Amino acid sequence: MFEEDIFTVSQINKFVSKHLRENFSSIFIQGEIAELTITKENWVFITLKDETSSIRCVDFGQKVLKYRDSMKEGSEIIVKGTLSLFEKRATFQLVLEDIKIIGDGDIYQKIEQLKVKLLNKGYFSDDRKKQPPRFPLEIGVVTSLDKHSMAYRDFLNTYKKRFPVTHIYLYDVKVQGDTAVKEIIQGIEYFEKMKNIEVIVITRGGGSIEDLMPFNSELLADSIYKSKKVIVSAVGHEGNISISDLVSDVHAITPTDAANILAPQKDDIALYLKKCIQTEIAKSNSQIVGQYTLIENLMLRSKSNIEYSINEKIQYLKESSYFLKDKVNSLYNIRIDMKNKIRIQFINVKNMIDNKIDLINNKITILNSINPLYILDKGYSIVYKDDKIIKSIVDIEIGDIVKVKLAKGELESNILDKKGNG
Repeated sequence: MFEEDIFTVSQINKFVSKHLRENFSSIFIQGEIAELTITKENWVFITLKDETSSIRCVDFGQKVLKYRDSMKEGSEIIVKGTLSLFEKRATFQLVLEDIKIIGDGDIYQKIEQLKVKLLNKGYFSDDRKKQPPRFPLEIGVVTSLDKHSMAYRDFLNTYKKRFPVTHIYLYDVKVQGDTAVKEIIQGIEYFEKMKNIEVIVITRGGGSIEDLMPFNSELLADSIYKSKKVIVSAVGHEGNISISDLVSDVHAITPTDAANILAPQKDDIALYLKKCIQTEIAKSNSQIVGQYTLIENLMLRSKSNIEYSINEKIQYLKESSYFLKDKVNSLYNIRIDMKNKIRIQFINVKNMIDNKIDLINNKITILNSINPLYILDKGYSIVYKDDKIIKSIVDIEIGDIVKVKLAKGELESNILDKKGNG
């Protein structure tokens, strides 16, 4: 059974690669751009697809870079190139030589047609869009908690750094595939029923035009449009604009951007508290001025009527004066009390923020204290033999070569002697 010629993996990959280059050179393929990436090195990567299949196309020689402004996901194109095999991984691909833009593909045309329909219905109008609260304390996030998804982690980590007092709730959904639209709508409806939720964020990371199709759904657009709560859409990366972004109250280019938009900074909080204090002081001053005016009016009226009943009016004025003085003193005390309460409120908020910062700094200190590299900075070292840490002299023999890791650099040492019993 095994007496025939046996190929190595490298040999068979080279054979297939050579066969492809010799028999499929400068061929033409027509399809729709499902995914397009241009790197900072100006390398072009295209996923070309039809109804049932896809093929990876690459250009490392900037042969098709001149079409970068015409190419977009959803475009129908014809490519010229040579089939090849990336031998290290046996990845099948087409090395591009040239392309021809035919027009927009089916997916892109459907999205554009839906955009026109929703635009005419007023779904994108700024007049109907709601503003997020200045200091949101309850936020619902509709996204995937899949281990490969970073959208929720990016949003949560960024938001908690800026405004840690906010409660953030997650509704876990699929963000691509047949059931994604239904699950995302269910997530919106779930948070819609929670009275404490002030903002709903729907988000996911980047992907191809097909991956982002759930966020170009008319059903999802209807759900966002009808929502009574503020909806923030943060779908894909910068450059990905989905229909959910256009319908939502707030469009963020990434999950991190959504967190930066919603989370207030410390300076905003301090300014808000300062304005509150100024408003309360202005109210108190207005009340005091009003009471002083009342006193003056009463005294003037009393003087004009003094000729009718001198003794009675004098007594009346005395009593009124005592009463008004008590009123003024009472208002002054109220003013002082209000100032104190506002000051205490401001101090409590500041202390809460400072305590959060101290807690984070303490955790960083604890982590540093158990960090082996931190211990090395104190003058200690770690001895390795064959990439294993040496904990006892029984683990090494005279003549062994060991490595000694220091805080800066490593040493290689020869064991000349051993002392102790291990």
